[in-house]
Amino acid sequence: MGSKLESVKERVEEAKEGHSEALEIGREDAEDISNTKSILEGIPTNIDEDLIEVVQDVHDSAISEATDHMEGDVKGNLDAASDIANDASSEAQEQRELSEEAAESFEDISGSAEFAGSADSAADQSHEYAYEFNESSEEAEESIEESEETFRDLLSEIQS
Repeated sequence: MGSKLESVKERVEEAKEGHSEALEIGREDAEDISNTKSILEGIPTNIDEDLIEVVQDVHDSAISEATDHMEGDVKGNLDAASDIANDASSEAQEQRELSEEAAESFEDISGSAEFAGSADSAADQSHEYAYEFNESSEEAEESIEESEETFRDLLSEIQS
């Protein structure tokens, strides 16, 4: 594996790891809020109205704090990982195009030169690299999309 392909793959993995870590924090936030809501729902409703108001204040405050944390820290970490993924995807697409151009050149050599036996294997290798770069780009983009969807689901769960 070439150094550029290796670098792209490493950054895609770094981004996926960053997405995973950020979403784990988000899952913990959602679980904490779910537990808080369950405890608050267990408080009898026939208590003094001032205490009912306090229960509602605690409920609203917990949701607000969790929402702020999600939209601040968790989203910030998610965005940082997505920046890495976007950079890796862009480089992968650029390298895919360059690999395809190289493959075409090798194919031209193979088709026009009598002593160009190695050009066929070079074209095949260039196509393989183009495929690998494209796969890495798609993997990075998929990680971004999936993490954003999961983030929205967790935020919705917290706010419901």
